[in-house]
Amino acid sequence: INIKFPEKIKKKFPGQRWANKKIRHYLQLEDDAPIIGTIVKPKTGLTPELFSGCVVGAAMAGANFTKADENMHLSFDDIPRFVGQVVHDLKAAGFDLSREENPHGKRFLFAPHITCDADNIIKYAEAAVEAGANALMFSPYYGGGFLKMAEIIEKFDIPVYAHTAGM
Repeated sequence: INIKFPEKIKKKFPGQRWANKKIRHYLQLEDDAPIIGTIVKPKTGLTPELFSGCVVGAAMAGANFTKADENMHLSFDDIPRFVGQVVHDLKAAGFDLSREENPHGKRFLFAPHITCDADNIIKYAEAAVEAGANALMFSPYYGGGFLKMAEIIEKFDIPVYAHTAGM
């Protein structure tokens, strides 16, 4: 069913900060082009170097984004090592994770999974962003709910993907 709401009602809801259209613009994709992504799981025993190699390999094969699927596996100290390695290697391979209007290389979204308890999720998000992540993923069920997700999006203005495993 296709529903149209009056502008008066639509103005009461903020809408998505990183809607599909904005993601497509960032990635420089046409409206009909597929958005291709993949998942890499460092919790399977990958070192930062192997993890990074998987992400960069996916990017070079044509993926537009990669999420790291963790569910509370990475410690706070692991975040800069894993995220920093991936960001460094993506940039070295010619990918642009910046917010500049005119990118220097192909755009790519890298979303490390930062799930932890609700009291520390902002700190984890900040560590990932400071290490160069240009997107995030977390499990609202474990990490503070969708209101915490909205707080992260508001603070860092990057795409945040909800991982709802375990719900």
